[in-house]
Amino acid sequence: MNTDEVRACMAVAAAIDPTMPAADDDVVAVWAAMLDDVPGKIGASAVHWYYRSDAYRDHKRTITPADIFGYYKRQANDWREKQKAKEIIAAERAIEAAPRELPSIHGLFARFQAEKRGQDPDMAEADASARRFVMTVTCPYCKAQPGQQCTTITGRVLARELAHPKRIEVAHAHI
Repeated sequence: MNTDEVRACMAVAAAIDPTMPAADDDVVAVWAAMLDDVPGKIGASAVHWYYRSDAYRDHKRTITPADIFGYYKRQANDWREKQKAKEIIAAERAIEAAPRELPSIHGLFARFQAEKRGQDPDMAEADASARRFVMTVTCPYCKAQPGQQCTTITGRVLARELAHPKRIEVAHAHI
């Protein structure tokens, strides 16, 4: 606040509080020095707030620069909290609006294993995705249902291959 704003603020306080000291040049200079980082528009609202507060009603103490600065500090903190709340809400809404493609556990495990072996994790994840896709169709050779592994004629699960070549062809035909 500059000296003119301090004088205006002190005039408002004097109109409300008869014990408010006169706004002589020395007092105004001290108040202006103490309130130099407080915006001028805060002064009048700080005076109104103070004289309506419990602090004044209980003690009938004249307003000081500390009271005005305290009001300004509370207002600034409230404004910052509101801004943070708005930012958090905006971030939450952005997260909710973002498309969600959650990685499958199979893809994550494939990436982990590939990194462990020094291989390309993206290729491993793509391979895991292709394997899962092949398992979504019925095998025309062994009649394994979607989600089940292919079996040999004797009923054993295929050990060396993911699926029969016919199942892979059928899966690719569905693309």
